[in-house]
Amino acid sequence: MADHGATGYLVLGGVVLAVTGAEALYADRGHFGASPIRLGWFGLALPALILNYLGQAVFVLHNPALAKDTSTFNPFYQMAPTWALWPLVILAAIATVIASQAMISGSFSVAKQAVQLGFLPRLRVLHTSTSSTEGQIYVPIVNWTLCIGVVALTLVFRCAARLGNIYGVAVTGTFILNTLLFLAVARQIWHTRKRRLAPIAL
Repeated sequence: MADHGATGYLVLGGVVLAVTGAEALYADRGHFGASPIRLGWFGLALPALILNYLGQAVFVLHNPALAKDTSTFNPFYQMAPTWALWPLVILAAIATVIASQAMISGSFSVAKQAVQLGFLPRLRVLHTSTSSTEGQIYVPIVNWTLCIGVVALTLVFRCAARLGNIYGVAVTGTFILNTLLFLAVARQIWHTRKRRLAPIAL
């Protein structure tokens, strides 16, 4: 940060992308419960992410010349054989759809809770599950707002690398907001002492 200023902050946004998706687990927890989320994370997602990132790191270490051109360098695709390029593109597209679903369902849940707390006007909420427990919901206005926002961001940034960096910065902002909200709850409702909260805040 001291050496590169704003550029360093944007790079940090890219680094944060390595752990994004974790915040979506909290939204999914409300629909599926804690046990399936733990099993899915520790049994599949975490081992797959570790192997993926370690594999890319090894590829970069063995091919430092390729890494100099950051505009075309993408170790995820370049470390694979030529025949695997299209299967990997399809896999990445499927992963994007899954990640989008988690973000969209999380947005629906937040909108519903905001309406219940009186922070939003009444919205049309459709329940897509017939079970008596909390299930999936659909909020049309939120869905269309997200659609317009995604199209606008794509037209403004036009480049996957720029979108990735700004998304990382946005997730960093989300983490900061979550921290502030947790500190407010811990201080005002649980009456936790400031000196105990300071390390958590930092």
